[in-house]
Amino acid sequence: MSTNSLVSTTKLGEYFAKLPACKANGTNWIFFRDCFLFAIDAAGLSDHFDDGPTGTTSEPTELQVANPTNLTAEEKDAIKQYPLIRCIWKSEQAVIK
Repeated sequence: MSTNSLVSTTKLGEYFAKLPACKANGTNWIFFRDCFLFAIDAAGLSDHFDDGPTGTTSEPTELQVANPTNLTAEEKDAIKQYPLIRCIWKSEQAVIK
């Protein structure tokens, strides 16, 4: 589990509450975008934001095991933690959206 998931929603509110309003005519878009990117980075969520052509990041995938009938302790632990990791990732992704 990443340390990013330890940021409380109160702290996230502090980062994003200070963003300037993006004007409808787009005259302050560059300033708004820079502030938004800074807030994402300060909140530890920059790996949820891809500023490329697609603008998406990839969701964590479940561990693929070679021998599902004979799992190691690490594989069992990773499989057990996957739902929680995915839930945290989705929550952090929702904050960015």
